[in-house]
Amino acid sequence: ARTTIRCSRLEPVARETDNLLLQEGMWRSVEVVVEPAPPEALAAAIDAPLVATADWTLYDAVYGTGAPLEVTTPALRSMVETYRSTIARLPLLGDDWGSLGGLERYNHCGYIWEDYFRTADPRLRQVALDYSENYHDYSVNWGPNPDHYGGGRYPANARTQPWPGSFRTRQNDAVTFCTKGYRAFWLTYEETGDPRFRHAAEQQARWSAQHVHATVNYTRCIGQVTDFVKLYEYTGERSYLAQAERLWTEFQACQDPDLLFNERGVPSTGNDLYIADDSFGYEHPYVKSYIVQYATNALPDLLAHRPDDQRLRDTIIALNDWMARVQTAAGGWSYPGPTTAGFYWSTEYAHGLMKGFQIEPKPAYLTAVGRELRALATLLERYGALTGGVVPWETLAGLSSADLARRYRLGSDRDRTRDFTDGRLTFGYSPDSTVYLQVLLRDYLQQRPEATLFEGDAVLDQIHALPTTVAKPERQEGDPSLRITVGMTAQPKGLLVMLDAGCLYRLSGAQPSWRWHLPDGTTQEGPKAGWVARRAGDYVIKLSARVGDREYTRSVSFTAPPGPGDLGRETWPAGQRVQAESLVAQGGGEVAVQVRTASEKRGAEGGSLSHWNATGAWVEWEVELPRAGRYFMLARYACPIDASRRVSVDGREAGTLALPATGGYGSASQDDWRMVLLAEAGRPLAMDLPAGRCRLRLTNADGQGLNLDYLELVLAEPKQE
Repeated sequence: ARTTIRCSRLEPVARETDNLLLQEGMWRSVEVVVEPAPPEALAAAIDAPLVATADWTLYDAVYGTGAPLEVTTPALRSMVETYRSTIARLPLLGDDWGSLGGLERYNHCGYIWEDYFRTADPRLRQVALDYSENYHDYSVNWGPNPDHYGGGRYPANARTQPWPGSFRTRQNDAVTFCTKGYRAFWLTYEETGDPRFRHAAEQQARWSAQHVHATVNYTRCIGQVTDFVKLYEYTGERSYLAQAERLWTEFQACQDPDLLFNERGVPSTGNDLYIADDSFGYEHPYVKSYIVQYATNALPDLLAHRPDDQRLRDTIIALNDWMARVQTAAGGWSYPGPTTAGFYWSTEYAHGLMKGFQIEPKPAYLTAVGRELRALATLLERYGALTGGVVPWETLAGLSSADLARRYRLGSDRDRTRDFTDGRLTFGYSPDSTVYLQVLLRDYLQQRPEATLFEGDAVLDQIHALPTTVAKPERQEGDPSLRITVGMTAQPKGLLVMLDAGCLYRLSGAQPSWRWHLPDGTTQEGPKAGWVARRAGDYVIKLSARVGDREYTRSVSFTAPPGPGDLGRETWPAGQRVQAESLVAQGGGEVAVQVRTASEKRGAEGGSLSHWNATGAWVEWEVELPRAGRYFMLARYACPIDASRRVSVDGREAGTLALPATGGYGSASQDDWRMVLLAEAGRPLAMDLPAGRCRLRLTNADGQGLNLDYLELVLAEPKQE
């Protein structure tokens, strides 16, 4: 028997300006064929155990993509793999499955294809295919009127996504600056042979030839020069090159006398002013790095076919001179303007500089690229996460963009160096911060050795010392070339602190001799150490590393919660344990507290509770006590921010449980559990409880989230009564 299920658009579209829901209605159809077969046959039909690949030299002969990136430093090898796996993970995020951070942007897909051509990494091929498939189906306009085929539609906004989490709709009226990247459709066509993608490339090029102009208010459309030039190189059709030349001709009328330009394409009057937010440019047009980079990444492609165009060459140099000049001393650029508070790192911007260096090999361009890569490489080595940027001190102090507009008139009124000393590191990634890394790193290393990416400087030292947006229960100080990885977990004897030393930055790859100086006066040798805090208190552990005749030091300080030593015991005594998931009642919150399984939270004893976030939300347990007496209460919990819970027994207030941040909520791979003791003024607080059954209630006192593993009631010994 064979069953065919065919799905098409679920609702009619009467007008070209109707909105289409992303999931419920779109220009696509799906056919699923189900037929009985043994599992082996079904697996063979779905899986692809063998993948045919071509050598990179064959792709290079066709597309000029060049040789693959090769690195030898372990830190850089790890960096490259992190970026590749991040690209593979991007399509799983957000409400646009299969896209890379928003279906309105397709201009990153070509770089993923080119990285696949150089590496034969099947993950990149799958991402590029999914990206192309979904952009074709969801964002390109295939409405009832063929005259409108090809435009890229706009993303979610108040009109298309009326409430958070609602399905994203697409506006059918296409937006010129969102219609870009379609050269990747041609690569998808040649890789798969699917004629839909050739048709999409041709239709988007046709629509862009009619509707896209690099003129007033739309100068960023100069970025489509790359699409037209690449389609010319792929097909040999000169009409595509002519369209690239048209955009360049239009663009010239919007340049300032110094060959720079702003988004609006009118004279720049705000370059010296402080830029508080993007809307500032409506009244005072100014040059923006995120707009300029469209030109620095695209115009070199046209220059390859118009080498005698002196104005084109001069424009590329002028724009790259400006990009190198406004980069911060830590790498990265500010958004939206070069004077705006804070900054973020961008491999896309740096890639434009690298293309500029290949035209005019100015050391300043290469130095700016190296500054960018050095920050990304060494911060990734330290934190194991992709670093996004730096939140400015003003934001941390609660100042709004309007406050900053009143505080600063000129860009020079603001002290940029405070970003490096008083800001906060953020983590995160997007397509434009990831897909350019491999080609950027390859081209840089053709000019300078890998060791230059681990050279230190005073500003980068400051960046390494900044606090991060990911709260951790420990604080570190000392040489930024040393890394101390800290793990903490509750043990019968107290808080076990697990320490692991490593080298990075200036010492990347070094093999020093290690010594740990522990709070009890003892020392341990080697890169790993462990120590147990039996009592509550503030502790400091010092690490020293010797390389040759030079010693480097770093320290970690942390606050330990109450331990068995605070009760005069060697280990936590066995008591009446109350598993969090055994709750008998809850209330007071809009969202119900959720029970999590042991597999969802590493280190949990059985299940646990999560989503306990609302002020006033309470949870109750029923406890059977074998005897009356004075009891201490312990809690095993996890939370990223300090939290508190009011404790009551049978309706009588018994105190407030203070729960210091543990580093996170924990996950299937991360153990953030800690133990805490109900205390008052730093001293253990005992509760007088009767024998038999009682109701124990904890109430959220501050609106902070908390995961709870279990509670334990421990009978106090006579000497403590």
